[in-house]
Amino acid sequence: MKMFLCVVVLSQMGYRLSPHFIQCLLYRYDPQRKQSLSFDSFVQACVLLKSLTDIFRQKDTQMRGSIQISYEEFMCAVFASTF
Repeated sequence: MKMFLCVVVLSQMGYRLSPHFIQCLLYRYDPQRKQSLSFDSFVQACVLLKSLTDIFRQKDTQMRGSIQISYEEFMCAVFASTF
């Protein structure tokens, strides 16, 4: 799946992601640096994105787009979301 299509699909799913974040996603899920993701990698990225977004939303009760958490809370959230 080419990167442009990934961005379009993520946008249609309701995610507004910065170009920097997209590059981070590519770095993790595109090990051959082809500027594309396999379908399986895209699904893995979506599952993690949804999981972390849900955790973020639980903490962002006023919907400000930012939260304050301790390092330990952050690490627990990340480790709870990995598969």
